[in-house]
Amino acid sequence: MGANLVVGVVGFLVVAGWAAFAWLRKGRDPHYADDASVLLPAPPPAMTAATATVIAGGDERTAVLTALLDLASRDEIAFVAEGRDGRRDRVGIRFTGGETDDPRVHLNRRDPIGEAESWLLGEMKAFRASRNRTSGGREEMTPELMAAGMQMFNAMVGGGMHHAEDDDSFAARAAREHGLGSGTPLDVDAMVAAYTAKTGKPFPEEARKRFELMAGMQRAMTDPAAVAADPDKYVAMLEMNAGHPLKPEEREEAHRQVAAWAAGASQPDPDASYLPAADARRLQATFLFGALLGRYAQRHGWVAGMPLLANLRWALLGVAEVVAGVVIAGLGNQAAVEPVRWLGLGVVAGGVATFLVARAMPALSKDGAVMKAQLAAYRRTLQQTFAQTTSLDQAVGGRLPWLETPDQALVWGVALGLRKDVEALLARSAAGASTGAFRPSWYATASAAARSALTAAVAPRGGMAVSPSGGTAIATPDAAATSAPPDPVAMFAGIEAIGSERTSSSSSA
Repeated sequence: MGANLVVGVVGFLVVAGWAAFAWLRKGRDPHYADDASVLLPAPPPAMTAATATVIAGGDERTAVLTALLDLASRDEIAFVAEGRDGRRDRVGIRFTGGETDDPRVHLNRRDPIGEAESWLLGEMKAFRASRNRTSGGREEMTPELMAAGMQMFNAMVGGGMHHAEDDDSFAARAAREHGLGSGTPLDVDAMVAAYTAKTGKPFPEEARKRFELMAGMQRAMTDPAAVAADPDKYVAMLEMNAGHPLKPEEREEAHRQVAAWAAGASQPDPDASYLPAADARRLQATFLFGALLGRYAQRHGWVAGMPLLANLRWALLGVAEVVAGVVIAGLGNQAAVEPVRWLGLGVVAGGVATFLVARAMPALSKDGAVMKAQLAAYRRTLQQTFAQTTSLDQAVGGRLPWLETPDQALVWGVALGLRKDVEALLARSAAGASTGAFRPSWYATASAAARSALTAAVAPRGGMAVSPSGGTAIATPDAAATSAPPDPVAMFAGIEAIGSERTSSSSSA
């Protein structure tokens, strides 16, 4: 027994030791001296709030919360509290975006933002659009769904084609002031130029034609009435995209879709821009979000490699080691050779250790370690500022010149782990009832009448009741929303709950 145990321990140490050695060589963050006395008046250039959460060591859930708050500060979305579950609001999402005359929103939009946040916005819109179903329960391919899908596609393309110097350029800032633009057609020429500059190779002509066709279809969907006036032109585009003529039943379905889009354009769905809380909690919010955050950080040289790929590579190695250990243990058991069986068990244990350590393998680069230290200093600056003020309005301007709006202070406070401090500051501001004190313009509480309408529209299984026209039978609570100061704890808990109840049945009606 003793000798067999030694063999097993040796097998474990060899496998787990290799993973530990690899972490010592590649997984550890470079050391950069930091001191609690060091303060920093502004975050590093081009750093987005959600990316800062990851660089500073926060988890992805906090990064998603930060991204949601960042999008709200830019007037891309707004939150509506439909009610309260204990100390957590039931939060729905209203989609806004587009042009605005609010100078504070313009200031917020000038701040850097990456593809991950744009992807998240597109994903939320796509999820809302996918809730539109026919009376037979079939999902409708609406212009809204196609536009959301194109925004997600543009985010993926941008993650591979953008350069670090482009992310916070004057042109990028000017473009962001118009909003993230889910309806912006795909810029094929810019994509081709970026591809050639990045790879040194010409863009494949066949692929270019495909993308030009996609851009044309997207532009067509911005005017459903024009498509309805010439449905055969749209059908021809579909045939070009498919690469073959459509069958008679497919052409009939395309004509039916065009007619439905035209009808929807003449009688728009009043609820199309609102995602109720019951659905928001089922949102698939983090799909590819973390990977795009990692790509943004890698583009700026803050991480040594794509975190997702490093995690996946070591996790797969751990699985392979477990499988190999099971095979070795099985052979030893079959041959009644105890040392071999124990060796296999040791390899299995080592494989489990490799799998568990996989999440620790991605490392910051040397520049990333510097950024992490700077973010730690900026966090201390924010924390001290929050402690010395009675409202977020007082935290911006002279005290923190880089922060131009209270929204920015709130977003960066949450991003750097100061959520409790922000909650306390908002509570102090509400208690003081000072005139003009900051209240989030992107957060409102639905009136009792609006809450009753929302509750009545929710089906017994938690899905949305479907109207005969295919839309959801609810009334958006915008007009009935109030601007009373929210409970900060319930507000943040409610927003954080978005995407917390993802289930396989989330797409069922």
